[in-house]
Amino acid sequence: MRWPAPLEETDIAKTLEEHGRHTAYVHLADGEARTRPGSLPFDYRPGFRSLKKHGFGGWLTMEFRLATGEDAPSALAKGLEYIRKQWDEA
Repeated sequence: MRWPAPLEETDIAKTLEEHGRHTAYVHLADGEARTRPGSLPFDYRPGFRSLKKHGFGGWLTMEFRLATGEDAPSALAKGLEYIRKQWDEA
């Protein structure tokens, strides 16, 4: 194992396809910078499709740092809107 271990899967959709039936909790953030979901061109839909295939009914949580000039309530609203849209489209 390389140390430190990578923070992200190389193919999240593939991992969730293989192990989604065992998944009860998913932690969301855009990249290693941990920016707000939707702030980078990261597509959550392939992973969400895999979760839906397995009947996922667990928790989705978001972690992010505020961008310069961004306030927490609007950042949270934007992140949540992006995740809901990605989930619905998956």
